[in-house]
Order: sequence, then structure tokens, then C-alpha cells
Amino acid sequence: LASLPQPPQGVTVNVALVQGGEALNIIPEHASVTIDVRAIDHDESMFPLVVVTWTGLASDSDFEAFFAAQRKLLARNQPYVQIADATNAKVMSSTHRRMIAEFSEQTSADAARLCKGTTVIISNAIVRGGMTAVLWIAKLSYPIEVAATFDEALAIATRWARGAGLVL
Repeated sequence: LASLPQPPQGVTVNVALVQGGEALNIIPEHASVTIDVRAIDHDESMFPLVVVTWTGLASDSDFEAFFAAQRKLLARNQPYVQIADATNAKVMSSTHRRMIAEFSEQTSADAARLCKGTTVIISNAIVRGGMTAVLWIAKLSYPIEVAATFDEALAIATRWARGAGLVL
């Protein structure tokens, strides 16, 4: 693992499980290593489109880096649309859900003014349906929709951008 290239900023890579062999000092017939990759990638390269990609089960430091990137985005003081791709994300802990709720509360005024919409990509139809139902009830400071694919999310983000006079 040490000989591999350094992962991009915001990505953590850890050896999670090593299996193999039946006795000491005997080369096993089979062996395996499971590597855990966790990340929240915050990509502003297509601004005013921001793409946030959640991979694996993010750590506290991943969330802190995400919040710092979001604060920096808000500090630009320019309108944007956002796609949050949760296709490869694991279920968040209650601690991380609370961290997001607190961050959202702290930044709601700026987000309401600058974020013209966020589309969350959830590939699982049941989870997507549950999230959609929650969004019907929730009082959010900016529009949020749920999509099944990146292409669907991009179409929604493009509609919001055009409505706000933004060019993607």
C-alpha cells in the first residue's frame, strides 16, 4: 500500500482486512486483502455546477473537509447548482447526520441565497423513494430533488441553472 501513489486530497485508503494461510511459516495457496476507500470529493471545476461525490463510509475528518469546502464555496458569494452523488456511499452514522444538520443550520441563510438547487443521486429505488418522501415534509432553504442517475441529476441541475440565469 505504501508503494502506491498518494490518493487525491480528501480520499483515505486503509487496509481493512487481510486473510490467508492456515499455519505460520507456510506460503498460503490463497490470500486476500480488503482495502477501504473513503472520500467526499468536492469538485468545483465546472462552476457554477458543483459535484460532490460520496464514496464509502466517510470519517469525521472527511466531513470536516467537506464542510470547509462548502464554506469556501459559499464565501465565493456566487450562485451555483449542486449534484450530490451518493451512488457509492455507505449509510451515514447518526453522528454524521447530526453534523450535517448542524452545518446546514449554520449556513442556511447563505445556502438559501446562493444555492439554486441540489440534486442527490441515489441508485436504490427504495432509498430514493424514502428520501423523496422526507423532502416532501422537510422545510429546506433551497430546492432539493432526488435522481437515479448522473444524467438525470445533470438535467435537473441544468434546469435550475437556466432558471437562475446561470450557464453550465
